[in-house]
Amino acid sequence: MSSSAASDVLPGLQSVAPAERKADHHYCTQTFPGDELAYPPPGPMPQFQRPSPEDSPGTARMALKDVAMQKLLTAVTELSKEVRDLREEFRQYVHSCKCGQTVSVGLASLEPLELPLHTMEALDRAEETLQNGPNRQNMTARLAIIGGTTLEVRVRRMMANLLTNELASGLNWDGKKQGKEQAKQKRPFKDLALCRSMFDAITQQLGTAAVTQYTFAQAVQKWLRYAPDRAGGSGRRDVM
Repeated sequence: MSSSAASDVLPGLQSVAPAERKADHHYCTQTFPGDELAYPPPGPMPQFQRPSPEDSPGTARMALKDVAMQKLLTAVTELSKEVRDLREEFRQYVHSCKCGQTVSVGLASLEPLELPLHTMEALDRAEETLQNGPNRQNMTARLAIIGGTTLEVRVRRMMANLLTNELASGLNWDGKKQGKEQAKQKRPFKDLALCRSMFDAITQQLGTAAVTQYTFAQAVQKWLRYAPDRAGGSGRRDVM
């Protein structure tokens, strides 16, 4: 191309290019790492289209990082809640221990009772032991150190500490025949000294205003109801 032809074309290009460069400069006022690789320098770009953010590999990586960060934050939040619950349980444990005196006395006087109880005979012996007032008070103190974030959690932990699932399968709250167990007469848990010790322990922990006999009974019934299933079905047979 001759210099005259070039001069005929270049002025036109020079008149357009600054405007386009200005528009590009206005569009890309903020730069990011990697822009020099994704975008060419400002200026006319015939037959070229900038990639959309959705198609950018960098954007996909950032999205994956956001998902990972969200999962991490969720895990940290759940862990923080568990730490708070453990701290509250430890505070209640220290309060119930009263410098360790109550627990040591209770354990010493209840040593003949091997918990959890496995048979009805062991339950009978425990009930005989707990007919003594001081022994029942010591059992209450022993159960009071078992914490939990809710009434149901406390009941579940206390029951698991006292009874195996096989033994619990032979009990229900009031001894009435229910559902598929119509042919079996179960022993009423509500009449046991263990039950009274449990209720006294929970009211010591939460206060009488926070626990009623009804809510306590509901929590115990729920735990007893599923004892045969936790025992793998063996608890549905007669407990010897």
